[in-house]
Amino acid sequence: TSLRIEHIKLENTDKNPYTVHLDFLGKDSIQYKNSVQVKPVIYNNLVAFAASKKSSETLFDLVDPTALNNHLKSLMPGLSAKVFRTYNASSTLQDQLEITDKNVTAAKLAQICGKGSRETADNFMALPVPAKLKFYNRANKKSRFCVTISVR
Repeated sequence: TSLRIEHIKLENTDKNPYTVHLDFLGKDSIQYKNSVQVKPVIYNNLVAFAASKKSSETLFDLVDPTALNNHLKSLMPGLSAKVFRTYNASSTLQDQLEITDKNVTAAKLAQICGKGSRETADNFMALPVPAKLKFYNRANKKSRFCVTISVR
C-alpha cells in the first residue's frame, strides 16, 4: 500500500511489451530493483492506477491497510494481508521447488526463487479476493514452509 508512483515505470514497447520496472527500498531498507513482463490486464490496471498522479503519491491510494485487514479478518479469523502475502509467496516457492532437480546449484535456485516471486505477483494482481482466499484455505491443509538461501 506504500508503493509510490516514483517507484514504478511502465513500458509497453516492441522490445519490452507490458513491462513493469520496480525500484524501491523494501524491508530493512534493501533495494528491490526488478523488471517483469505482466499480463495486459495487469499492465492496464497499473496504468489506470497511476494516471494523473504525482510521483510522490501512492499507486494504490484507495487501499486503506487497516480497512483491508479488518475486511480480511471478517472473512476468516487471523487472516491479514501479511498472512496472505507470506503464505502465497511460500506456496509459490514450494511449488517451484517441487519441480526442481534436487541437485540444483545455488545460482539456479536463486533464479527459481525469482520466478516464484514473479508468479506470486502475477497471481496476486490477476485474482479477485475470493480466489485469493483459496490460497489461505490451502495453507491450513499444508505444513508451513520456509527456505533460507545462502550464496557465498
